[in-house]
Amino acid sequence: MKLELDLIRSILHQIERSPWVQIHQDKIIEENNDYSPREVEYNLALMWDHGLITGKEAKFSSRHPDRIIEVGRITWKGHSVLSEIVHSSTYKFMKIKARPRTESHAQEPPPTFHGIKIRD
Repeated sequence: MKLELDLIRSILHQIERSPWVQIHQDKIIEENNDYSPREVEYNLALMWDHGLITGKEAKFSSRHPDRIIEVGRITWKGHSVLSEIVHSSTYKFMKIKARPRTESHAQEPPPTFHGIKIRD
């Protein structure tokens, strides 16, 4: 799995405009149908792990073998990331930096954005 910046931007926008206090990850998966459910779950988990969103871990089920996240709200850090990726020049730069490394860049450490590694 990999970090999908377009997906993260889409999820942050979805949470920001939602009138609900919590959004179940199934709603997020439905709205982001260009991505597989596993990709959405993975990127939600990354966002949660790195403090971009609040939420809670729900019970495991046979339908969802991975953790089910009830997304609460965007954190201060999440709003900062969202405001930066809204500006197209910053976003283009982040996407360029997130591309896979070539052999000539193999020795460089991966770039980070707000402490999140954007490329392995």
